[in-house]
Amino acid sequence: MDVFKSTHHPGDASATLIYGRALMAPLAFFTLPVMIAATAAALQQHRLLPFLTWGLPAALLAATVWTRFRLGATPAEVRVRDHQAAVRSVHDCLGPTPEEHWQWIHDIRRGSDALIVTMGFETHRFRYSTWPDHRALLKALRSARAGSNTPSQPASSHA
Repeated sequence: MDVFKSTHHPGDASATLIYGRALMAPLAFFTLPVMIAATAAALQQHRLLPFLTWGLPAALLAATVWTRFRLGATPAEVRVRDHQAAVRSVHDCLGPTPEEHWQWIHDIRRGSDALIVTMGFETHRFRYSTWPDHRALLKALRSARAGSNTPSQPASSHA
């Protein structure tokens, strides 16, 4: 089995550190409208308490949900074996190794900026800029799809 890691792979970093780094941009994005509205309300001498009690927690909740979604949707690791591959997200790589969801490799295409792979019912785009070993990944996927690396399969009795 071959394992390929993207630049998004957390490695040995803690889940708190990865989530904290990933939360910063969405938090700024969702907090900005609340701060603009609070500033406008303050300039018009309106109450700021509703913005602090409802706006900031809502922005924090939205940023947290978005961060969890993005970390669960960003591929960080691809495992390749005979005729199949499994993709693990950044979120999956943060916890203990779960049972992989192996899928059959149906199609492999090279795009101008990404490797496009259809596995099972999903199509994944592995951008060359985030997969340093994209050439080796392409070779392993093609080899697995063709079935040329099948040492674990028993020998066929058909001649």
